Amino acid sequence: MLCGMSPQKTLTLAFSLGCFGMVATALLLGGLMAMGSSDVDVELEPPEDPSFGPDDRLVEGPGSPDWAGGSPTQGTTPIVAEEVGASDDSSRDLRISLRALGLDRALLVFMVREGRTIYGLRASGEEAFALWTALRANTQSTGYYPVILGDGSALEAHRVAADPARGSHGSASPARILEEASSADADAWLEAQTRRAGEEFSELPRWPEGEAPIGGVRVAPYAIPMDALSGEPLAHVAVALVPTQHSWEVPAWLAFGGWNDCPNAWVHVALFRRWYAQYGAEVVGISTDAVEMRVLRPPSEMDAAFRLAREHCAYASDFGQRPCESRDGLARELRGVPYWHFWWD
Repeated sequence: MLCGMSPQKTLTLAFSLGCFGMVATALLLGGLMAMGSSDVDVELEPPEDPSFGPDDRLVEGPGSPDWAGGSPTQGTTPIVAEEVGASDDSSRDLRISLRALGLDRALLVFMVREGRTIYGLRASGEEAFALWTALRANTQSTGYYPVILGDGSALEAHRVAADPARGSHGSASPARILEEASSADADAWLEAQTRRAGEEFSELPRWPEGEAPIGGVRVAPYAIPMDALSGEPLAHVAVALVPTQHSWEVPAWLAFGGWNDCPNAWVHVALFRRWYAQYGAEVVGISTDAVEMRVLRPPSEMDAAFRLAREHCAYASDFGQRPCESRDGLARELRGVPYWHFWWD
């Protein structure tokens, strides 16, 4: 799969290359047959591997090219992780809390960060959001915040991202990322990005006076538990239990971001905290290249929605993935809508 390409783009390119190869081969064989008994010897060279072109190796996300686009077989990768034993004292309270919720399933160790364990549970795509909802409602009692990660390959990519030797954030610990988010000027970062994205944003047309704004096709509420190509629920989904009660701290624990156009982890932390205070936005899922959030207090007025739309475009500025055809349409997609979806190439 091409680094940074979505599954749809990758599949289209592969199909096009395949068709080109078949046509070229047919023409060549036809020419040889027309030569009849010619003594000309033709040596066919093996085709070049089209997987990567000279300009495809941009700044890859943590792990492998699969980080930034998924795979046509996404969801077929099982969740591989060590199960917590019944005699493990460090997880005893968590296991008791999960059983009290009726979640009598294997507790897994997804990764360890700075001596703290990020636990997890196996789920199917069909039940992932219901499981997240139950866990989120009990974050205060369990002490862990749930986040949907995707299938087994996504879990492994998150492990790579959090590995000081392999991840894009190097040796940055969760505490260091949180400290950077607290001390950095998030407003200044957002303003700079808004000015950069604002040039494109301002070029989007306004709808004529008196006509209702029409948005594009809205992304499904939570797509991370779904297969990117078929739209069907994934067979295997990892739901992580992060040792924090605050949604905005999750990117620090996962060391998410810092590749291509995806902001560094501290930016996610700072903006998530800002949006939680303003709109009650909280993380539902973080996959390899997307973030999905539940919004408890979405903007109800168009002016407020329009201002938020500018912030969203500064945060994730790929207009090709935005559900809008106009400035009003983009704001309309945020007005009163209780979920947000962000994606980076």
